[in-house]
Amino acid sequence: MRYFADTGELLAPASHRPWEILYAVGVAMGVDEEGRRFGAPFLHDHCGIRGLRKAEAQALSADPQVASHLPKLKAMDQAEREGWPVLMAPLFDDRGLCGLEIRMFAPPSSPRPGEAHHQEGGRLIRTVGARGLYLTEPQSSPRAVVVFEGIWDCVAAGWDAFERDSREFTFAGVTANTSSSLIRAALRTYFPGVPVVVIGDRDRAGIQAMSRLRKAFPAAVLQGVGTSDQGWPKDYREADPEARWQGLLTGVEAGLEEWERRKLDADPDGRPTILVRPPEHEVVAQAWKAVSGRGEVFRRGDRLVHVVHGTGEKQGKVRIPSGNPMVVEASQYWLREHLSRVAKFQRLSAEGQVADVMVPDWLPHVLLASAPTADIEALRALVETPVFLGSGAILSEEGLDEDSGLYLIERGGKLEVPEAPDLRAAQRAAERLLEVVADFPFASEPHPDAYRAAWLALILTGFARYGIPGPIPFVALDASVPSSGKNLLADVASLIVQGRTVALASAPKDGVELQKILLATLRQGHRMFFLDEVPNPFGSREWNGLVTAYPDYQGRLLGLSTMLEVPQLTLWMVAGNNLTLAPEVSRRCLRIRLEPMVEHPENRSGFQHPNLRAYVREHQAELAAAALTILRAYHLAGCPDPGLPTWGSFEAWSDLVRNAVCWATGWDCDTRMVLADHADLTRGDWRVSLGILRSEFSTRAFTADQVLAWCERGEGAASELRAALDGLHANPKGLCGRSLGWIFRRHEKVVVDGYYLARHPGRHNGSTSWVLHPVEARDRFAAAS
Repeated sequence: MRYFADTGELLAPASHRPWEILYAVGVAMGVDEEGRRFGAPFLHDHCGIRGLRKAEAQALSADPQVASHLPKLKAMDQAEREGWPVLMAPLFDDRGLCGLEIRMFAPPSSPRPGEAHHQEGGRLIRTVGARGLYLTEPQSSPRAVVVFEGIWDCVAAGWDAFERDSREFTFAGVTANTSSSLIRAALRTYFPGVPVVVIGDRDRAGIQAMSRLRKAFPAAVLQGVGTSDQGWPKDYREADPEARWQGLLTGVEAGLEEWERRKLDADPDGRPTILVRPPEHEVVAQAWKAVSGRGEVFRRGDRLVHVVHGTGEKQGKVRIPSGNPMVVEASQYWLREHLSRVAKFQRLSAEGQVADVMVPDWLPHVLLASAPTADIEALRALVETPVFLGSGAILSEEGLDEDSGLYLIERGGKLEVPEAPDLRAAQRAAERLLEVVADFPFASEPHPDAYRAAWLALILTGFARYGIPGPIPFVALDASVPSSGKNLLADVASLIVQGRTVALASAPKDGVELQKILLATLRQGHRMFFLDEVPNPFGSREWNGLVTAYPDYQGRLLGLSTMLEVPQLTLWMVAGNNLTLAPEVSRRCLRIRLEPMVEHPENRSGFQHPNLRAYVREHQAELAAAALTILRAYHLAGCPDPGLPTWGSFEAWSDLVRNAVCWATGWDCDTRMVLADHADLTRGDWRVSLGILRSEFSTRAFTADQVLAWCERGEGAASELRAALDGLHANPKGLCGRSLGWIFRRHEKVVVDGYYLARHPGRHNGSTSWVLHPVEARDRFAAAS
C-alpha cells in the first residue's frame, strides 16, 4: 500500500532511508499456512509491500523523525506472542504528517470462541495510529478509484481483484473520521480526472460518514454493496467473496454513471466552483463563464434577459395567455439567485480553509453593467413555430439559432412543408388558409378579395417577419358594428402563427399610458400583440415612429432619464368600429374591414366552422405548413414581380409578403386608398376648393385676401368654396386672410386631380401670391422615382 509524505509527493522506494520508504509495511508473524497465503505473499506480490521484522522496526524507531509517529512496539510484541498477523501502514494524516498505524487481526485459523471465522484475515482487535487515507498499489489507467470506509475492506477488495486477475480499479481505504478535504486533495493530486466511487458501511458510523462525504465530496457515494433486504452484512469483508465481488462491480458501475454527473472538484449538482478573492475581474470572468454555459441567460440589446412563461393572469392592462413565452430583463435579484444555481462560491478564511459563501453582493451589479460588452449569446426573438428566414430556409430546430438570433420553443409536432413546392402548391395552400375565414363578412369596397388577401398577408407576415430586413405595416381590424368578428379574426391569426391566442390590451386614450404598453410589449418580446378598442381618430407621432422603427426602437423609461433600446420585431394589430386613422398613419396600415350587414351580428348562425378557435387549434400544424409552403414556393420561383406599385417605407415587406400573396392568389392586399379617403376628412374639402379655384382663376395668380373677398359674395360657386374652406379651418374665431394663407401653406404642392397649388414668384401688395399648376410629365416621373 502507498501513503503520502508531508511534502505531498509520492516518493519512490529506491533511494531513500528505510523510514522514508513509501510502501506500507505488512508483517505476517507466526501465522499458519493459511495466514501466510493472505499475509506476506498478497502484500508483497500484489500490493508491492515488503515485509518488516521486529528488528527493523526497532531500528526505525531510533530515528527521531520517525519515533514520534511510530506506535509503541509492544503492540508488535503482543502480536508476535499470540500469533496474530499485523498490518502496519503509513498514512498522510490531517496535519500533513507521515504516521504509522498498526492494525492487528486474529489469524483466520484461530478464531476466538463464539466469533465468526473469516477466511481473509480474521477480526480487528486493536488499532493504534492516526486517521487518514490508504491507497493500494495503483493500476495503470484504472477505470475508477474505489474508496472504502475501512482499511480492511479495501484490502479484501484488493485480494478479490487479485484472485480474479482484475486490474480495472485502484482500491483505497479511509478511516471513518478522515476529513473530506484530505481525501479530495490526495485524489486530485495523484488521480486527476479518474472517477471516484466511495463505498461505506451500513452501520450508524458508516451512514454518518457517508452522509458527510456526500455533501462535501463530489464523488459517487454508495451505502455498501448489495441491499440490506438481501441479508448483506454491514462490512464488505464479511460477505461471501463471490457475491460481494459481483455486488461491488454492480455498485461501481452505478457509481460511474453518477460520476458523469458529478465530477471531481465540483459540487453535487455539477456546478463550477468560483473562489471569491482578488482580482475581481477574474471572479467576473468565471461568473460570465458559468452564466453563459447554461443557455438560460441571453443578451438582448444592452440588457441581460431570460425566458419565462405566462400564467394567464392579467399583468397591468395586458392579458398574456397561459404558457406564452416572454423575454424578461434580468434584475439584480433574479441574477443573484441564478448565480447561486449555476455556480458554487467559496472564500478562503484567515486560517487558509475553504468555506462556502453566498453570492457576493457586488457581483450581480457588475454583470448587469457589463452586459453590453459580454461575450454571451444574443437573443433576437422568441418563436413557437418554425419560421421563414431571409435566405429561404425554414428554422425548424429547437433552441437558439446563432445566425438569426431566434430561439425556437416549438409547441406542436414537426411541420410537413414540401421541399420544392411550385405555383400550384402555393395556390392550394392559399385556398386552404382562406377556407378558414370563409364565414367572415369582408367589406365590399374596394372588393372582398382585397381584404381576404390582406388577411392572408397577415398570416404570411407572422411567419416571414424575421426574414424581412425592414419594418412591416401594422394591421387594422375595422368593422361597421360590434360583434363582427374582429377579435376572433385576430385570435385565429395568432393560433396559426403562434399556436396560441394573442396577447392583448385595451388601448388607452392617453398617449403616455399607450407608450407604457408599447415599450413593455417590446421588452417582453411578444411576437404578435393586439390593441383593442383603439380611440378615434387613432395615431400619433409616437405610434408612427414605432411602426417604422427597425431593427430597434428607442423609448424613454417613464420616471427615469434613461433611454431604452429594444428590438422592434412585433406584429401589431389594432381594432375598432368604423376606425378612423390620422392622415399620416393610414399609409402605414394593412386594413381588414368587416361589414356583417345585419342588425345583430352576434346572433348569426350556420357557420362552416361553428367553433373556429377549436378547429384552428386542431389543424394548426397543417395551416402553418400551408403558410410556409407559399413563402418557400415564392422564393424557389425566384420571387417574381407581379408589377404592383411600391409600398413606401415597407419595400422589403411588400417585395416578399405582398408580392407572394398576389402571386399565389392574383389579388393585391393594398386597401390604403379607401382608408386614406376615410382617414383624411379634409381631403374632400380640399378637392372641392381646388376645383373651384381652378375654374375661377385658372392659371392666374391670386392672394388669400382676393379669394376671401370673392367668397364673401355668397353666390353659387363662391358659397360652395366658403363652405369647403370652413371645413378646412378649425379656428372658432372664423376664417380670415391670415388663416386662409395658413390653409394654402398646409396644402402647398398637394396633388389633387392632376393639379397642385404653389407659390407665385411675385407678390401683390406685400402679400404672398399663389397659382395653380398642372402636373407635368417630368413631375410625374420625378414623383414616381
